[in-house]
Amino acid sequence: MSLNRISKIPAAFSEIKLWPAVDETFQSGAVKKRYERLRDAIELYLSFHSMKVVCEKAAVKQRRFHRIIDNCLKLHPDGRIWGLRALIKNVRINRGKRTASFVSSADGKSGYWGMFAKFLDENDGVRQGMIDALRQKGSRVAELNQAGLQEIHKVFKALCKKHGITDQQYPLNTKEKGKRTLKAWINKSYLPQFAAEYIDNKYGHSAEQAWQYAGGDGLACRDAAPYSTWQMDAATIDVEAKFILPNPQGDWEDFDVRRPIVIRVIDVGTGAKLANRLVLASQASAEDASIVLWDAVAGPPENNPIIIELDSDETGGYPANVIPELKFAVPKMVYLDNALAHLADHIQHLIGNTWGGVVILGNPMSPRERAEIEAEFSAQAKKLMRKMPGATGSHPKDTLRKIAKVEMEDRIDTDALEQVVDVYCRNGNGLPNTRSGNVPPLVRLRRQLDAGALTPVYLGATKRKPNYFCKPQRVVVHMDTKSGRRPYVNFLYRRYSSVHLQSQISLKGHVMWARPDFRNLQNILLFDDSGVEFGEVSCMGPWGTFPHDVRIRKLFGQLKRNGSFGEQAEDRPLEALFEYLRSRASKDRTCAQQLNYLVRYLLRHTEQHCYSMTSQVTDWLHAISTAEEFKLIRIDSDQVAELQLQKDALTSIRKEKAIIDSTRLTPDSDSSTTGIPRNRKLPKSIRI
Repeated sequence: MSLNRISKIPAAFSEIKLWPAVDETFQSGAVKKRYERLRDAIELYLSFHSMKVVCEKAAVKQRRFHRIIDNCLKLHPDGRIWGLRALIKNVRINRGKRTASFVSSADGKSGYWGMFAKFLDENDGVRQGMIDALRQKGSRVAELNQAGLQEIHKVFKALCKKHGITDQQYPLNTKEKGKRTLKAWINKSYLPQFAAEYIDNKYGHSAEQAWQYAGGDGLACRDAAPYSTWQMDAATIDVEAKFILPNPQGDWEDFDVRRPIVIRVIDVGTGAKLANRLVLASQASAEDASIVLWDAVAGPPENNPIIIELDSDETGGYPANVIPELKFAVPKMVYLDNALAHLADHIQHLIGNTWGGVVILGNPMSPRERAEIEAEFSAQAKKLMRKMPGATGSHPKDTLRKIAKVEMEDRIDTDALEQVVDVYCRNGNGLPNTRSGNVPPLVRLRRQLDAGALTPVYLGATKRKPNYFCKPQRVVVHMDTKSGRRPYVNFLYRRYSSVHLQSQISLKGHVMWARPDFRNLQNILLFDDSGVEFGEVSCMGPWGTFPHDVRIRKLFGQLKRNGSFGEQAEDRPLEALFEYLRSRASKDRTCAQQLNYLVRYLLRHTEQHCYSMTSQVTDWLHAISTAEEFKLIRIDSDQVAELQLQKDALTSIRKEKAIIDSTRLTPDSDSSTTGIPRNRKLPKSIRI
């Protein structure tokens, strides 16, 4: 036999047991005997028997047998080789293409094979016209019931007439005028190519999104190359936490908040944790996912330490922060968890249009598709969360819920919890990981870069702004010449404009596209319909005077629509929102969580506040610092007079003003100036 020819068979198909097979019990007679004869001959061929023995067993000549082998090794539409399926008699392996002209048989019932496909190939205008008609949103021709087929056939005949097909030419010269073959073309050619759009047209966007979401099989082989494939997931932190808010009396109050959510992005190839975000809300939003992806690409920001003794290991950190070559590096694929299915459309647009990546949507209830990040959250729960005071366990009947239950004052607060999770992620990148070959992920990534095995794909230099990590939103330029109002655009309940936009009177009514930075909506970027950047526009009115993110803006808008605020809330939006949440935080865990988010955000963006607001908060913090020192003095008879003087000084501070302004300053790393208890320490049982 020819060893050179058999050596060309891939090693993956060197044994017949690796080929797609056929159950011969469903065959009978000569068909079954032929199949068994060829199957046994192929088994002899793969076992290096002589071609004489093989051909005698197959009862065919050598040239014919080699053609059979070639057919078995051809690619099937399901992605595998044809294998033993090619041995079934009369199976069509190659999809034929008709070249002969139409010649009807004597009975008029045969001779049509491949004719309709040949007709569409020669008349591309008819083919494209049918595709456009079927893709038209809201059109009746997109429905494939009996009435819909009539409409489709009418459109088809009209297109044939338009492109010069007469009644004496195929297919209009047939009895059905191509109706049956048209339906077959829709089912076999059009729908497989445009199934998502057809479902969107007929059943709506939700059905189309579910169709796209169910495209995975839960068992796909993923690319394990470092920094080529990422996974993103969200999980609830099973720990009862609290929110600490200073008050003007020099004390602080503890609020019961809902369990937070953490969103994380990891690299599949090395197990490195790329970004982490604590979400103080009932569920993660598309904006949260966008922020996490931006942090994974550009590097997460540094957080102010709350627990001074808890520092990150020098060998740890996030890859984009500690390895310069990986800053702005992007993956080829991102696996999305099914819990984030409602974000799929936004994330697919973000990744596909920002750097050309692909989002893989796994099947529901199939955690094996994202086994790495599922294991990551499981390890976090066992090593860290279940050792926390106030741990709830994974379900209501978990025995840990009773064992770890503590009073409010002994719970960990959300600021410290965020630091603990952040340090856990940073230090984890400096510890050995099985995904990186039992060496730290950061070490593996550096080795790959030094050896040239890892060639990062970088985000385009022009897109290295957080504004590009969102789906553009359509806005229209408005202007009212009668009232003297210059051009502006509306975005998320507020007007935006700039000096340049106000001078562009000719843009009235023009459609533009807004790209916000979800972390601060004071300014947004505008682009025209052709994608050209118009420039930055600023929020008008009180909202433009202080930093705020998309969650704060949406929360205010929702409460305002519900009539939760009093009159003229738009004149003092921050104060109105704070007062509303503060009045309900003690009784409503959701309001406490929202208040926690508002305060934490504003404390981290104090440098962007105006001078008057900053000076007021500085005075407030000074009073809180004085009160904290006052609390540490031992109470005895010799110091009563001095304590009374300090108490009188504190009562002169305007209490309500102090509470509102308390949300607007970022505490220094020294906890003595924050008004937050300095004795918050991580339990000794926790090791990160």
